[in-house]
Amino acid sequence: MSDDNLHLDDDEARVDALLRSMDAGDLELETPPASIWAGIEAELVEDAPSTPVAPVISLASRRRPAMITAAVAAALILVAGLAVVLTGEDTGAVEVASAELVYLDDTDGFIDDGAGRSADATLLEDGDREILRVDRADLPGSGDDADLEIWLIGVSDGEIQIVQTLGLVDPGDPGTYDVPADFDRDAYDAVAVDISVEPHDGDEAHSGMSLIRGALVEI
Repeated sequence: MSDDNLHLDDDEARVDALLRSMDAGDLELETPPASIWAGIEAELVEDAPSTPVAPVISLASRRRPAMITAAVAAALILVAGLAVVLTGEDTGAVEVASAELVYLDDTDGFIDDGAGRSADATLLEDGDREILRVDRADLPGSGDDADLEIWLIGVSDGEIQIVQTLGLVDPGDPGTYDVPADFDRDAYDAVAVDISVEPHDGDEAHSGMSLIRGALVEI
């Protein structure tokens, strides 16, 4: 991946350039000759002959760890910044709603071991962005003839108003899903999270075969 794709700001770019230009030699300090320290000590004695003078101690051994620590700290700051850029995730995201998804027994034979399956879903707000995170999922494989797909279902006055797909689900690692910016959950009386079984039939609409579902509840 090129640096252009990382969108570094000026400070991150300078740190990145500094780290890339450094080699092992940059972490080593030059040791001055012993005559330098002897001269300094002699000058101190001459200026204050009646005052005991402590021996001059080389700071090289003390400064080197500090320099290495500074370089490591700069690297860690850069890595932390790049992690947010690359993953799109920030610790500033706030949990605003959650749902417990439970088995609905409506898979029409496509899933033989669906009974008792479940998952937790959490809706997070990160600025203007909303993210749905699926945790503690116990999901079956969908087989070769179907996929699992996750949806948001808006309900008002007891009627389904919208069925919004968030994408296909990996049963082993459901992960997170971006909520479309134009999906306004406040426009509905209730919003449910639904994971369905979707046969490979070319129909992009919800199959009606919900595996697990649960209503989002404000936290």
